[in-house]
Amino acid sequence: MVFSRILGIRKEIGHRTIFNKVGPLTNPANPQTMLIGAYSVNAAKDIAYVVKELGGVKRAMVVHGQDGLDEISLYELTTVFDVEDSEEIKEYTIYTDYTPYSTQISLKVD
Repeated sequence: MVFSRILGIRKEIGHRTIFNKVGPLTNPANPQTMLIGAYSVNAAKDIAYVVKELGGVKRAMVVHGQDGLDEISLYELTTVFDVEDSEEIKEYTIYTDYTPYSTQISLKVD
């Protein structure tokens, strides 16, 4: 309930705040696995270290698309911070290589 009030205030502010980082970490469902998008590589790294310190998560991936997305990018490299409960945080990049022509799906017209 408190976070919903804060969400309204954050929207009024109109720019990124600490709540952009804290929000994904306050999931009341306490998931064992998480995929968290971050608005920058630095924010992704910070969030990954907080997830590691908080514990209780078997695996989390914190991602930032290099095209500025807070999610896995379809068109650019994506930086991933991979957090597992008993290991060091791994940092790597992935590329999805998605284009409209990369699928085998076609439309049939009668």
